[in-house]
Amino acid sequence: MMSRAAKKAALALCVIAFAAAPALAFGEGGHGGHHEASIVDLKWYFLNFALYCTALYFIVRKKAAAGWASRCDRLAAEVKARAEEMRSADEELRAAELQLQSLPGEVNNLKNQIALEAEHEVAQAAADAQKRSERLSTQTRDSLAAERRAAESSIQRELADAVVKRAADKLKSSLTVEADQALRTRAVDGVKQLVQ
Repeated sequence: MMSRAAKKAALALCVIAFAAAPALAFGEGGHGGHHEASIVDLKWYFLNFALYCTALYFIVRKKAAAGWASRCDRLAAEVKARAEEMRSADEELRAAELQLQSLPGEVNNLKNQIALEAEHEVAQAAADAQKRSERLSTQTRDSLAAERRAAESSIQRELADAVVKRAADKLKSSLTVEADQALRTRAVDGVKQLVQ
């Protein structure tokens, strides 16, 4: 492990190397003549790039390793969560497909149940109507019988009143003082005979 001072020294060395590399690259060909470009002229640029990559590696390696590890963990957790969601979605899809397959049977069951309930309601309504009809018929018979008895009673009273009135009228017309005297005499004679 490098100490803090050693890290600062390495960083300073890298900065100096980066700053000095272009100057060294331009200073090498300094005869003032025209120079043909070649791949060798790029060696300082490659060296500069290599130093830059090395410094960058030493500066960020621990943080990058921790970052990559946490990113891998996050990705693994995310993949696991999505796999669980996928499994759950597959199960829901299978359940929905099963429900969809059983749907025609359920529709037929509901139709049959509704038909049975309708038949039951019709039978119940018919039975209720029959009971109401019988009750109404009984009430009508009872009402007619009561009205008949009342009418018969009224007619009998009127007839009795008419008979009594006629009899009274007849008696009044047939009873005279002499007839009344004769009837009373006979009645008294009849009572005398009974008493003796």
